[in-house]
Amino acid sequence: MRSAACIIVFLLLIQPQILAHLCNDVFMQAKDNLAVKVDIRDGQLRIGKEAEFRVYLLNTMDREIASIYLEVLTEHFIPTVTPSPSWASYPSLQTKDKGGKKEYFTVKLQRKENLPDGQYEIKLRLIDAPKKNSKVFKTLDLNEASGVGVIPATTSVVIDGKAEREEWQDGFLCQDFYTYEQENVGARKNFLTNQPAQEKTRFRLLCDDKNLYCLISFSDAADPAKQDSTTIYLAHDMDDKPATITIDRHSLAVACSQPMTGIIAKATESKKMIECQIPFSALGLLKDTGQEQTDVMQFLLNFTRNLTINGQKKVLYWQGNDLSFLDPVIYGCFVKE
Repeated sequence: MRSAACIIVFLLLIQPQILAHLCNDVFMQAKDNLAVKVDIRDGQLRIGKEAEFRVYLLNTMDREIASIYLEVLTEHFIPTVTPSPSWASYPSLQTKDKGGKKEYFTVKLQRKENLPDGQYEIKLRLIDAPKKNSKVFKTLDLNEASGVGVIPATTSVVIDGKAEREEWQDGFLCQDFYTYEQENVGARKNFLTNQPAQEKTRFRLLCDDKNLYCLISFSDAADPAKQDSTTIYLAHDMDDKPATITIDRHSLAVACSQPMTGIIAKATESKKMIECQIPFSALGLLKDTGQEQTDVMQFLLNFTRNLTINGQKKVLYWQGNDLSFLDPVIYGCFVKE
């Protein structure tokens, strides 16, 4: 069954409290600068007697978070929350801008006695202090957020620069790109926040047994005066260094961060769409067992678009921002259909 959204369980799904006082700037910045991701390997939390998963955090604010705690809200399980043993500054969360890195909590859930099988609501809440009047950074419904984006299988895609509608209409859609800019008005003035990009960009994803297929669509016409390229980032897990594939919109030249073969990119005549084929083997997602290739098909993806207009560089992000786009903790998690 397909997930309706990439689980990037990236919690910009639920708005934090918006507080007006300067001392609470950290809560206002949390919306766009506190990335939260739940690491449940197959997208489904199944609890026998007990289950365990991680909740990752990454701070890209202009300051550290002095203290942050995780609460698990459930009536049906006994939760235990433990910060990572490598989280040296706990309970503070250092900003990546000053050398901070992603940290995580380990959550263990023990099933209460005589609890029947079923689906149960579990909420995660990030707060500033373990007390009743604590302030909330973010709240997440675990059942809604712990899915994985499923890339539909296809047998009909041909990379020929024609981009027929019937080829791509079922592709998994990644859109809503944004720029990371300084807010000019309101309570969050002078903070770096996510702003919807004027240049609309979409990625549609399909796959077969051997290849990942990508259709890149642009709302604006190709302008030879602009440097214009898109980059695909892929990682095997959240601790991986991502591989990158950059496609120039004008020349269709492909540049990779590591040796890759078999990548094909073709554009429509207007260059408003680019079709791309990327072999899974080039990404290290196929293993040769000696008799046949077997796939390791859960992986993480992100996308950016890079423009240079009148000498000014502009980056459009699907997930993340200037400080986090190379960290797989903010990527979307995908599997093959």
